[in-house]
Amino acid sequence: MDYRETIFQRMLLEYGLWRVVWCSEAGLGIIVLFCMWLWPYPVQVATVERLLTMAVEVSAAALSILVAGFAIVASLTDDRFVVFVYRLGVLKKLVFPFWLTGLLWGLAIGTGLVAVALLDPGCSTSPAAATALLVAKSTASFCFSYALAATVRLLGTTLRFLLYRAEVSGDE
Repeated sequence: MDYRETIFQRMLLEYGLWRVVWCSEAGLGIIVLFCMWLWPYPVQVATVERLLTMAVEVSAAALSILVAGFAIVASLTDDRFVVFVYRLGVLKKLVFPFWLTGLLWGLAIGTGLVAVALLDPGCSTSPAAATALLVAKSTASFCFSYALAATVRLLGTTLRFLLYRAEVSGDE
């Protein structure tokens, strides 16, 4: 395998860009985004700051758990099974969702931190800062919701992966 085959963009194209855009996880992110934009009641800046701070903390914890979970799954698989799944052409499709979900959690952390910084009273006076804050809050909310749903989906992927491993091990 060539290194270029493992680049995120290449794996994304192989996994299917449409599968990433047109999925229930992205749908949940869009629903949360619309609910946030259409919320009819004013929200205190302190409340928004607390929610964003909690979302950043949860995102960081979830990213850590995701990495640890991937390490556990990788350690539970033996070399023969990995080769078997690779030859079937599904290894990248089983592994790529971990990478995508990690990226989403990272984006949720980064945009959440930017939004918290833009909530500072010294920053939020200009119209450009208000627009940047709206974009950062929206991106953080979308990424957080998408990553949360994708993490739940990864539980199913991990179970499926382990069941495949048990099936292959049982055939030997």
